[in-house]
Amino acid sequence: MNGISVGLQPLVYNLNLTTVIKTVIFPGEQEESLVIATQVGEIFYTRNNTLELLLDISSDVIRLGTNGGYDERGLIGLAFHPDFTNNGLFYLYYSVAGSQGPGALSGRFIPDPCSPETLNLRWTDRENRYDHINTVEEWVFQHNSQPIRRRTLLNIRRPFMNHNGVNALNFSPETGHLVLTTGDGGSAYDPFNLAQNNMEIAGKIIEIYVSMDVFIDNVPVVTRFDELPQQIQQSLSVIAKGVRNITGISYHKINNYYLKYVGNVGQDMVEAIAISTKRIYPMTCFYHQDSRPGKFQGVALTGVQPYIGDGIPEIMGSCVFTNWARGESSGAPARGVLAYTWAIPDCKLKDYGIIDIDYDFGSEAAYFTCLGTNAQQTRLFLGVYGSANVTDYNQGTVYEIIRN
Repeated sequence: MNGISVGLQPLVYNLNLTTVIKTVIFPGEQEESLVIATQVGEIFYTRNNTLELLLDISSDVIRLGTNGGYDERGLIGLAFHPDFTNNGLFYLYYSVAGSQGPGALSGRFIPDPCSPETLNLRWTDRENRYDHINTVEEWVFQHNSQPIRRRTLLNIRRPFMNHNGVNALNFSPETGHLVLTTGDGGSAYDPFNLAQNNMEIAGKIIEIYVSMDVFIDNVPVVTRFDELPQQIQQSLSVIAKGVRNITGISYHKINNYYLKYVGNVGQDMVEAIAISTKRIYPMTCFYHQDSRPGKFQGVALTGVQPYIGDGIPEIMGSCVFTNWARGESSGAPARGVLAYTWAIPDCKLKDYGIIDIDYDFGSEAAYFTCLGTNAQQTRLFLGVYGSANVTDYNQGTVYEIIRN
């Protein structure tokens, strides 16, 4: 499956760490714009080689990188309403400024099968023992004016810094509902077994019926579904549980149905991409330790997108994905990985191939932070960062992936 080579066309330089890349047509316009969200809270758009700031909520976002620079919080979800061109509605998922807490546990959790204490931990004193609060908000675009916050949909208290999801908001073209991926809450190994508990919000894929237009003043901060007001409970539906850390959901239309690609970041051993029609099945995976020819040692899955364009015919119809950086220890600067597999819904695990990138990153690191596509899924965009730390600012570039 190897032997495919692509090039990169730089589009935007000197960005902060990129978390979401999408395209949209703004109200009153005809031409599609490329929209880029950064982890620190900026949203830019670009077309005709000009870059404009759509919104800056950095003052609303939690202070990032307080434990050495690396962080998984921040602005990590952006989705445009399917009728955005007419109604101007879009949605954000981010970690709230001033919500920093002490965390639910001290130190890294390591399960011990011989210790009932580590197998039966419970998250107690949740109002005080938490790391931060994530929020889902609806905003509205205004002509010739700043977008404004219209309402809050959810406020979720999180036990740890990590596993908040990446590119965590998308609209389902099947149902028209907003899809949120929450992640299991963080630390490692899901210490409180939240993902498998039906009542916990952590570790779920949730549909939000934004068309119900529920307005509630002072939406409560919760960790469980039964803590939500009835109106909000009625606007939600859990479509999957038991997930660890989802790097977004993407939809691939084939004939009259959609395949759903779900990327799940693994725990120390394997990264997995699942495919779903009516159920979720394993599609492909890559390992943290793999010496086979034509494979790579993974670190973390950071993006999953279908590609149905003919600009790169060798991967037309495939599922393309990105890995944060190679796990191989070579002493060279970090390099992300671009790879692909084929969308055949036969419920069997597929092989994958590496896509070689013909581009000189020089002596700088190149972490692959996110993967995006246009609305037609005929173009692919790659977010690359020169550091693993969000607090090393302005080291990001967004590229278009092009045929070599």
